[in-house]
Amino acid sequence: IKINGPDEITKISNNIITTSGNGLWINGGGFDIDYNIIDCDGLGMDILNLSDVTIYNNTMIGNGDNLAIMINDDSGVFIVNNIISNFETGINTQSIIQEIIFNNFWENEYDFAEGLTYPLIPLNIGIICCTNINGDPSDPYKNIFMDPLFFNTPVPFLNSLFNEDYHIPQNSPCVDAGDEDFTDANGSISDIGAYPAI
Repeated sequence: IKINGPDEITKISNNIITTSGNGLWINGGGFDIDYNIIDCDGLGMDILNLSDVTIYNNTMIGNGDNLAIMINDDSGVFIVNNIISNFETGINTQSIIQEIIFNNFWENEYDFAEGLTYPLIPLNIGIICCTNINGDPSDPYKNIFMDPLFFNTPVPFLNSLFNEDYHIPQNSPCVDAGDEDFTDANGSISDIGAYPAI
């Protein structure tokens, strides 16, 4: 999906994007990208040309050989409450990322591109030093690196290539592990990922 951005904030919400190619290509403008499933064999999100983007509560699944998020051209990006799983690389950037907080990185070869350091990404990101609100090991920004425990049961309306269920159960480490400034419909602290626990 290619979008040339408008000046005002636009929402890209509640989509299931399954493709053997790339997921989202954002060229300029302001976007809130939230509550999407992006299951792709290509680049998950390509953000460029001075885009102003908040990426929160998405579930992004790769094929093991691709890149989840690429940020270019002095774009301003916040990455919060996402599950990023099964990519060769989770995040690469040519721009300073303001925040990467309360995410779950799982089974990526590299959560952050090789050689990527401060100030492009926050200092000490990815270094386990702390615990989050659930007592699970985390980096200083409450990012965790644990199996989200997807149900992985067939979804009738998806074809066999992408026949996965990315809901999480109540015992997932993503439950109530998100940013405390967000709440789920039940009033609890937000879960990480596109779907709250069931």
